[in-house]
Amino acid sequence: MSESEEAQPLRTTNEPPGRPFSRAGLVLLGILAAVFFWFAGRLLLLVFAGVLFAIFLRTGAGFLSKYLRLPSGWSLLLFVLLLLGGATTAGWLFAPSLAEQARDLTEAVPKAYSQLTDRLRETTWGGWVLDQVEEGQNAQEDGAMVGHATTAAWRLIDGIVALVVVLFVGLYLAVDPQAYVRGVLRLVPMARRRRAGEVLYAMGYQLRWWLLGQLLSMIVVGLIMGIGLAFIGVPLAFALGVLAGLLEFIPTIGPPLAVIPALLLALVDEPQKALYVLILYAALQIIESYLLTPLVQQRAVHLKPVVTITAQVFFAWTFGAIGILIAVPLIAAVQVAVQMWYVEDLLSDDLKIVAEREGRRELEEDHIFG
Repeated sequence: MSESEEAQPLRTTNEPPGRPFSRAGLVLLGILAAVFFWFAGRLLLLVFAGVLFAIFLRTGAGFLSKYLRLPSGWSLLLFVLLLLGGATTAGWLFAPSLAEQARDLTEAVPKAYSQLTDRLRETTWGGWVLDQVEEGQNAQEDGAMVGHATTAAWRLIDGIVALVVVLFVGLYLAVDPQAYVRGVLRLVPMARRRRAGEVLYAMGYQLRWWLLGQLLSMIVVGLIMGIGLAFIGVPLAFALGVLAGLLEFIPTIGPPLAVIPALLLALVDEPQKALYVLILYAALQIIESYLLTPLVQQRAVHLKPVVTITAQVFFAWTFGAIGILIAVPLIAAVQVAVQMWYVEDLLSDDLKIVAEREGRRELEEDHIFG
């Protein structure tokens, strides 16, 4: 298929779609999809991460195109150059101090943990708990040193390959997303293409606002945590603030993990500071719950905490680190598809989803169907 044919509007029809599969066929299709996802799940998650990266690039390029009135291609190039320039400048300004604090943090946290355990061991109940934990650790570490260097090398190579896949998938999708949308929709029967296009664009809208919300939360949490810890007097506040901002990308699980190193250092330095760290953490959760999250929920579908935690645990157990990073946005996109295809189309319930309305508008603006 030539590039000119790929750019042509898709054909569709207003005839009733009918039922394309029998009930047994749907069950078989579901089983085959589950098996395929099980064996190719990691690759699919990397591709999905590339989709998120492409959405980020297209969102930034769209902002530049709107306010600078540049063509789409030039705005994308300018946004990529701005990202590279910003990363280079930030690295030149902050990398030396951040690297030094990160190195100190990797040394200070284990030392603080050791000092804290020594204090706990002085108590009866603390000594008993630590003994039980150490027995379990010793049982797991017997013979575990063999092959550690080889495993670490393979993990490094695996991480580099994953990063390359995400970057290239994201860049190629960002350059011409409509071509890939048309390619997917050509696999759908004509009578169902328009609805499938609405679902795809609604999922894209949902992911864009989820991503913007997470980036906003990362910036706000990182700044407030770093400044707050420095004001409290906790050591290595800059590195702890950056860590808190990065872990904010992982909803529900990330924020509690980010506060643990700060608590350890505060407890060892001065126990009263640990109370101030907890107060700072509680204030951040209030700001996020009552200010940042409502701003995003005006445009994106809200995920319930139980759904979020369950998805994160399942994907973490199944696919490791990439699973816990991608679990929430993937479930957010799937939720939109389920609401539109199952709740609205099959059950005939009207949910009035914001992502559906905006996705339909963007679909018409891109002239996918002419």
